[in-house]
Amino acid sequence: MKPINIAQVDTLARILGKDIQFLQSIALHIDNYYIEDLTDKKSGELRILHKPRYTLKIIQKNIKKVLVGIPLPDCVHGWVRGKSVKSAVEPHRGMKYLYCFDIRSYFDTVHSKRVYILFTKKLKCAPEPAQLLTRLSTYKASLPQGSPCSPFIANLLLFDFDVSMNVYAKRRNAKYSRLGDDILLSSNYKLDDAVHVVVSGLCRYGLKINKDKTNFGTPLKSGVKVLGIVIGSGVTVSSKYRRELEAILHNAQKTGLNLQNREGRFDMRKHLFGRITLIELYQPEYGAQLRNKLKIIQN
Repeated sequence: MKPINIAQVDTLARILGKDIQFLQSIALHIDNYYIEDLTDKKSGELRILHKPRYTLKIIQKNIKKVLVGIPLPDCVHGWVRGKSVKSAVEPHRGMKYLYCFDIRSYFDTVHSKRVYILFTKKLKCAPEPAQLLTRLSTYKASLPQGSPCSPFIANLLLFDFDVSMNVYAKRRNAKYSRLGDDILLSSNYKLDDAVHVVVSGLCRYGLKINKDKTNFGTPLKSGVKVLGIVIGSGVTVSSKYRRELEAILHNAQKTGLNLQNREGRFDMRKHLFGRITLIELYQPEYGAQLRNKLKIIQN
């Protein structure tokens, strides 16, 4: 992992474009810089989101700029420029067996202590700037959903996991990819130790799989749904994925996009355009209709 080598808090302040006393004051009173929001999960349960206020959001955007330049393993596809759901699923086309894992409450279970260790041990920051970076990027001891730098910190935290999974896959002539909290592993023969390897690997980072969203199948026989895609002899967008997107756009025409942002996306419009782009890859005309519909919807 490429280090960022920040030795002094003054250096960090220059990088973030803010006065050091200003940054320290925000870190000290961090509770004042988040807005708590409740949204409904698809399961019907309530999700608590912590969204940074404008001043903190700008600082977190600058932290993101520092982190986004750190190269990640090729098997990582989430929050990486030029990569997408399509690039994540393509390696698994034509494989006989597909294992799909979901990391449970990914951001919520990333403890701030692990973020601090990331900044000190992996990114080679001195303790004082690492502590300040941790305070500015975490809230209530975890990664807040809605923060522009949370996805990039989450990716870097799993850097070694992704490397080890890639090695595991190559040794078995298998394929591995990860897109955010979704892990894909495929092979032309059964991998009897796949679940153990993934579970034990994530355990080292204090993470667990969501058993309800973990899936195993034989794509060439019955097709396997993952990431809104059905992987079989070919690749198509699932009907459920299309229906959910249509419902969001339909409701957003009445309420605006912001009230449909139940997952706490940092940029809901950009997220929806990304989902539409996936559909356009496989159904261009239908995707173009959805894109035009989204363009005229207000926030």
